[in-house]
Amino acid sequence: MASFLCKKILLREYHRNLSTGFIIEPHLSFEERVIIQPRLKDGYSIRAIARELGCSPSTISYEVRRGTVSLYHGKQKRYKADQGKAFIK
Repeated sequence: MASFLCKKILLREYHRNLSTGFIIEPHLSFEERVIIQPRLKDGYSIRAIARELGCSPSTISYEVRRGTVSLYHGKQKRYKADQGKAFIK
């Protein structure tokens, strides 16, 4: 999956913001959301995830906020890739 992501990022190179160097896109793809989920579970920081995906840390932060759900009667909060995608639709 990592090679697929690298190819995807290379195809999007021309969409980089010249001042920040981050890729400009309206939404994260489902594949990118699926990458966020295990990284958060493994304890990666928002900035580390953003660096890996080649986007702004605020994009990851917004996505995590949008895709976080309560589990076990509200006692646990977890990011779910499906939930983040459902919010966009």
